[in-house]
Amino acid sequence: MRNFYTDTNLSKNSKIDSLKTRIYVIFVIARREATKQKRI
Repeated sequence: MRNFYTDTNLSKNSKIDSLKTRIYVIFVIARREATKQKRI
């Protein structure tokens, strides 16, 4: 029972982490595009 609980917790955390990384990557790309437009 305890193992099952920790496993589900880990999967939830990994899902949240992947979502955070995805948002971070999109944010970095957006900033990069913005700086490109400012230079032009």
